Amino acid sequence: MNAPLEVFDGIARRWLEVMWLAAWQSAVLAGVVFLVTWRLKRGPAALRFWLWMLVPVKLLIMPLVTIGLPLLPAEPVDASPELGIGSEVVAARHVVEPTEGAFVPGMTTTSEEQGWISGPDTFVPGNSAPISEERARVSVWVWMMGVWIAGVLFFAIKLLRGWGQMRGVVARGREVASEEAMGAAEEAARMMGLGRVPRVLVTDEAVSPFVSGVVRATAVLPAALVKEVSREELTAVLAHEFAHLKRRDPAVGWLLAVCEAIYFFHPVMHLAKRRILFERERACDERVLASEKADRRVYASAMVTAAEVHRELGARGSAVPVVAESFGDLKRRLTIMASDLRRVAKLSRRAIVLVAF
Repeated sequence: MNAPLEVFDGIARRWLEVMWLAAWQSAVLAGVVFLVTWRLKRGPAALRFWLWMLVPVKLLIMPLVTIGLPLLPAEPVDASPELGIGSEVVAARHVVEPTEGAFVPGMTTTSEEQGWISGPDTFVPGNSAPISEERARVSVWVWMMGVWIAGVLFFAIKLLRGWGQMRGVVARGREVASEEAMGAAEEAARMMGLGRVPRVLVTDEAVSPFVSGVVRATAVLPAALVKEVSREELTAVLAHEFAHLKRRDPAVGWLLAVCEAIYFFHPVMHLAKRRILFERERACDERVLASEKADRRVYASAMVTAAEVHRELGARGSAVPVVAESFGDLKRRLTIMASDLRRVAKLSRRAIVLVAF
């Protein structure tokens, strides 16, 4: 094998070892986290969120901190007496059909009749080009690493494209103009304990409410939602989005996206991401509902209205959705809120229908 291929093969083998360590160690960690969070299912969602965050954090530090485990067994040593210490002859003998009149340079023959030839290289009689015993070829490890690099590039492009779409929505958004919306934003900021009111934009595109920016935080709302909900419901929606800012969720979202691009092939990463996103939303729900000014019935109704508005906008095809929550996850959140709400008030009719179907 020539020198460049040997270098690539060594890098690929080391990469495969790291990926294998990442696969089984994160799988074990995810199993432990699953059992712990299942026992803490009635505990705070923020705690379950950070427990699940251990999985992507572990995956990201795998190249630096690993538990050694041999990937492949050691290559067997040939016990042939010809391979003793200090022996300069490593190749085994080969039988070659000699061609009459052919000259084999640098080789020794044991018998012209038998045609035994030994040496570092074997030459085809009558041909001056040598044939190496180990032909230069790309190993399976290099191919696997190449497929991984292609996958990382695909997910990186997908991530950058989504980020560009989100930034486009923010750039095309407009500042809220109504005093009612500004008053709701100020009240939501006070509920979440923010020092200043974040920038709030409205857009006509088919997006669900979301927050953007790690340094300059911005909340984006569909214009149809602002027109549809009451002042109390708008305050609840903004309080939920401001809770994401209070928790620094945009930065955590980038960490998850990078980890998913690197370990796109690992099912445990996708499982952990799904649990993290769900617990993140639950943590925001709990933070909002912990406020003295929060009304559970109004909050549940606001979440349902936001989902309905997004679904209607998407059905009309007004824009490519950038941010959208799974209706299944929303149903689960409403079910959990409903269980805590039974002694206080009843869910709205629309919330009951959504939870049931």
